[in-house]
This record gives sequence, structure tokens and C-alpha cells, in this order.
Amino acid sequence: MYLRTLVLAVLSLVFVTACARDGASPQAVERDRLERRQDEFIAALAARDADRAAALFAEDAVIHVANMPPLEGRDAIHRFYGNLFNYLSASEATLERLEISASGDMAYATGRASNEFRSAEGSTGYTGKYVLVWKKIDDDWRIALYGVSSNESGASRDRASER
Repeated sequence: MYLRTLVLAVLSLVFVTACARDGASPQAVERDRLERRQDEFIAALAARDADRAAALFAEDAVIHVANMPPLEGRDAIHRFYGNLFNYLSASEATLERLEISASGDMAYATGRASNEFRSAEGSTGYTGKYVLVWKKIDDDWRIALYGVSSNESGASRDRASER
């Protein structure tokens, strides 16, 4: 019995020492994984790559964009980006906050965004904000909900009424 306890104590000590040498807590590792995933999404938007962007969403994800009905499901999201990227000439986003739930299976990110669009009438753009809700599915972070909107009050409404 004494030998068994001693062996377990030594193995525990070895494990704790190995983890301490690694230096990264499980929470820090998970945050790094999620930040990389967030960066992948922003890069896909900047590259105007509908396949890469849509692949980061959960099958049942939803996008909320001002002055549009919600887009539901990865297929609808892929079609949306396929169309949007015909007009989007530049997209930038800056992460401001990233929080992971205590259970480690949900997270949200908020930040600033700016987009430029081209059309027959010239180009237009906006500066705004976004919120992403992430959920872990099969140990992989996927976007569950994405909302983006302009900071300009009535900007979209005013442009639409000019047409």
C-alpha cells in the first residue's frame, strides 16, 4: 500500500512539474486557440473568401446585419458572402474584447469594423462594430451568431431612400 501511494505521489509530482514547465494554463491555451480562429475569420473576410468565411460558422449559425432579415444556416451564409464579396473592396476588424465562458464551450468577441464597397455609383463605406458568439462543437470553435452594423445612425436608410 505504501509503495502504491508513493508511486502515485511521484507520478503526480512529475505531471505537475511538466505542466508547470509548459507554463500555459488550459484557459490560456483555449484563449489562444480562439484568438487564432477569430484571426482566421477576419482574414477570410479581408481576402473576400466566401468558402473560408462560411466554413467557420456552425451549421445552424445566424448572421444579423442592419436592415436585413436574419441569415440562418451555413448555406445561406455562404451565399450571402458570395454575393457580398462581389461588392466588398476592403474589410478590416479590430478585436476589442474576447471572453470565454467558465465551462469553456461558449465565447463572445466584440470589436470595431470598417468596410468599403464598390458600385456603379462609386464607392461607399462605413465604420461600425461587431459581435461574434462562438461555440465549441467537436472540440472546434465555430461561429454561432455574428452581428455587424454601422455606427452612423440612419446611414443605410438614407442611402436606400436615395434610390
